[in-house]
Amino acid sequence: MTTQFNNYNPPLIGISIGNANVQITASLAIQFDEPNHNVKYCLCGIIYHGSFHFTARIIDKAMNTYYYDGMKTGPECILEGKFHTILNIHEVERRETSTSIYTLL
Repeated sequence: MTTQFNNYNPPLIGISIGNANVQITASLAIQFDEPNHNVKYCLCGIIYHGSFHFTARIIDKAMNTYYYDGMKTGPECILEGKFHTILNIHEVERRETSTSIYTLL
């Protein structure tokens, strides 16, 4: 899909995930029409939805992945490990991926 931005790079990009066939990568590069003008984004969060409830995974700069569910864990996040070690990034607690969030590096 092609999306046009104004003359600035947005600090955050949210990508709606329609199904499990969409690959969630640790980084995202956006190439502009100008030669050698690429902008790199890093995965910082994934939102999940199911059973009328949202949960999330938060990914820090070191790619440590934390699970958050305000109803279950309160204000705490649970460390799950490194991003690349998560077996099924598209699902958590029977909730499916809804949105991936990338931040500008």
